Formats: sequence, structure tokens, C-alpha cells
Amino acid sequence: MAMMKVTYVSDHIKDMVNLYLIIPQRKLVRSAAAPQMQPGSFREEYPVLLLLHEEASSPLELATMSSIRRYAEKHGIMVAMPEGMLSYFTDYAVRDLNTGNSFGSNASIEANFTELCYESALDEVMAIIRQALPGTASPKKTFLAGIGSGGFAALKHAAKYPEQFAAVFSLNGITDLQRFMDDHPDRKEQFEAVFGGCTACGENDLPAAYAALAGKPHPPRVFQIYTPDDPECLQMNERFGQVLSPAYPDYHAAVLPGIPDWDWVDLALERIFDELCEQDNEKE
Repeated sequence: MAMMKVTYVSDHIKDMVNLYLIIPQRKLVRSAAAPQMQPGSFREEYPVLLLLHEEASSPLELATMSSIRRYAEKHGIMVAMPEGMLSYFTDYAVRDLNTGNSFGSNASIEANFTELCYESALDEVMAIIRQALPGTASPKKTFLAGIGSGGFAALKHAAKYPEQFAAVFSLNGITDLQRFMDDHPDRKEQFEAVFGGCTACGENDLPAAYAALAGKPHPPRVFQIYTPDDPECLQMNERFGQVLSPAYPDYHAAVLPGIPDWDWVDLALERIFDELCEQDNEKE
């Protein structure tokens, strides 16, 4: 298994950002019969799981506190974990007050304040995976998952670009942003900066977005994993399931008891990889 930290300048965030990658690797062992190390440690192409962290966490913490590296190695799936800070992997609403200026087409990024576009930056992540690394370009082998606020972001992104992902996983995700905003008035400043206010509408209204997506051809499979021991997330996830289960063509939910600590996250991640393996076997 190879774990890589890629630091690059993001055109959408206008800063240096980190991307953590886990790439399964065949072990080549020296022996008396074959004393030399042989090439071919890595595959030419890997299925890809884009995994979005919870806002109180980070990609590095996710990579070190969970067993994600072991699961990726076992199932032969490349995992990409970008940084999202407190953004919900959303393009900040309050960021580009000067985009209506007359600086012209040659204006520098310093003169045009479009920045902090964390959702748009996910396109850069996928370009790195596919152009610089052996990540698949096939949507049928590209998957999206997130934890908490990352679960919200994963569901939102998959609903906007359903043709890019075969499946999306939400782990104790924020599936009803409006309810979450109403329950946390102390975070008004954050919500206004990220979403432009405290009203979850349009693409941020996940129940409505997925109700609309249900009628379109070949939407991505949706998997919810949540705990009954987190009352706030339980109510949101149950409501989301009530919207999807009657009409969405490929919706699945699993209730996994336990407080949402790293042990719970570890079990939920294991369920993701088991599900991906099972789906792959069914195709074969």
C-alpha cells in the first residue's frame, strides 16, 4: 500500500492545498529463487473512491484514525481524500464580490476575488487522479462518500453530476441542511459565508434534489449508513430515507448502532468497501 500526500496550487481555492491518496500495491518479496525486486507493483488502473471528511476532521486524521488504508488495500480501490476545511465542500457564496468588475480577460487572480470554491476543486482532484495517477476514468468504477458534513457534500455533488459516479455513500451525513441550520443558530455566520444565508434551497435541499433525480435515467446508487444513537442525525436520515425509499430506483439504508466516534466510522467504512466488493462480484 502506498500513501501519498500531493500538495498543489488549486485554481479554484487560490491557495496551496493537500490531497491524500491511498493506492493499493502488490507486495514483491525477495527470495532465493527471485533475489531481485521486480516491476509491476502497481496496477495500470484502479477503481476510485473519493472520500470527503467531516468538518471537524481532516484527510490526514481520517487516514490515520481509521482503517481506511487496510480496506483500500484489501479491496484494491484507490482512495482520494481532499481537504475541505469548514466548507461543506461547497463553493463559498460570499467570495467574489468583484466578479462584476471591468478588469478584462487578462485580470490577475488578485484582482478577481473568486476563490474558496471547494466543490469546483473536486474536479481538480479527479483530474490529478486520472491524468497523473492510475485512477479509472470510468464512471462505473468511480464512487463518492462522505462523513457528516462530508456526507452532505457527497450527496449534493452526486445529485448535480449523477453521470460521474456509480454510487454515493453518506455516513451519518447531514441530509437535511435546513433542519441543521434551524437547530444551530449560533453558526449563522458560517452558513451565510458558505451558503449565502440560512435557507437551504436549490441544490442544497437534498430531499428535493433526490426526489427530482429519481425520475431520471440511471441515477447513482445511494447508500445511507447512520446511527440511532445520534438523535439529530437520526431524524434527518430517517426523513431522507422516507423521501427516497418509495421512488428512488436504487436506494439502500443501514442502521449501525453506536456513538459516531472513530470506531463507528471504521465499521461504516468497512460496510462501504464490502458493498463495493459485493456489487463488483454481481457484475462479474
